[in-house]
Amino acid sequence: ANSSLSALIDKLKDKEESIQVEAAKEIGSRGSHAKRAESALIDALKEKEVRFYAAIALVKINSNATESIPVLIEGLNHKNGRVRYLGATGLGKMGKKAKEAIPALSKLIQDPDPEARSAVLLALKIIQGH
Repeated sequence: ANSSLSALIDKLKDKEESIQVEAAKEIGSRGSHAKRAESALIDALKEKEVRFYAAIALVKINSNATESIPVLIEGLNHKNGRVRYLGATGLGKMGKKAKEAIPALSKLIQDPDPEARSAVLLALKIIQGH
């Protein structure tokens, strides 16, 4: 799974959604080493299936990537607890820059999923600067 970054950036544009999602996850796992992928990920925020994973990857690469905030907030409403967890974690990584997410996060402090709930509480703490 050690494809070059250029190959992964190409895969973000693949017609196959599962390939786009895998590429976004792999790019995100490289963190700041994947800076070059940033504009491709921002483009991917417009794509229905991959957008959430693109948003997560963007934050992992650059915690100032405020473009991903609306998509991460959307992820907080997902029926899958893992997606809510990732959304909250991503927003938390942005700290105070994600303060527009506070109302959406606040609705989830009783989240039935324990991982999502703890990520939400932590994100709120970080964003509110406590």
